[in-house]
Amino acid sequence: MPGLVIDRFGSVFSVQITTAGMEVRKDLILNALIELFAPTAVMFKNDNGQRELEQLSLVSELAYGVIPNPLLIEENNATFEIDIAGGQKTGWFYDHRSSRQLAASFSNGLKVLDLFCYTGAWSIPAAKAGAAHVIAVDASADALALAEANAERNHVAHNTQFIRSDVFDYLKQARLDNELFDVIIVDPPALIKRKKDFKAGYEAYRRLNQQALQVLSKNGVLISASCSFHLSRDNLHEILRASSRHIDRHLAFFASTGQGMDHPIDPAVPETEYLKTFFCRVTSSF
Repeated sequence: MPGLVIDRFGSVFSVQITTAGMEVRKDLILNALIELFAPTAVMFKNDNGQRELEQLSLVSELAYGVIPNPLLIEENNATFEIDIAGGQKTGWFYDHRSSRQLAASFSNGLKVLDLFCYTGAWSIPAAKAGAAHVIAVDASADALALAEANAERNHVAHNTQFIRSDVFDYLKQARLDNELFDVIIVDPPALIKRKKDFKAGYEAYRRLNQQALQVLSKNGVLISASCSFHLSRDNLHEILRASSRHIDRHLAFFASTGQGMDHPIDPAVPETEYLKTFFCRVTSSF
């Protein structure tokens, strides 16, 4: 339904409305959720910049019930505490779970770098799958606090390290320190939010992936994702191809994924196909 996202966390619902047309139906949506699911809580997450374009309030609202503390979910054999009131979007990114599962499946014994780690959705399953060491980087102190708590909850604090830093700064320093990683996960927030931002956003994706490739070990795996609708799958593919050639490395794509099955693509609404992820193995050029 255009302008409406509802994520369900057990008996708690996080609702994001982004259009004025859907906003006038807010009471109908709330009543339907209460009648159909008898929820513990319903939160309207209104802190989305798209609402500002339609002159809607940006103040989030707990419209029904009480949110459990802590609010826990399970994904990829791991348990996570999430913050739907203060977290990004609806509080969690369910659409990436199949890609995160694939990443964890080949992390055993490897050194993993998770960039824009948020609350540990990529990092912690990789650590639980036997990664030798996981370094996770994010600029948000609140997100990292939850990530560290989630690492403790999943008994992987011993092989995970969470670092607060600008990702570009971290990659620059890692290169200066000659630090290398076996698996690097690049999953930034949308860097191109509007069509007019395409040129600057494209350059940001290019710089980000090229810097990541520079600290990837021989035969290492780069997992590169974009949730920007305005950056097409072909755009991201070209960024990776060109970036590897620029630093004289050979790039092999071995998997390409997108959003989970509960985020279907409507051919009449191109914007519903937004998430793209490439899994690449990188070696020295032949």
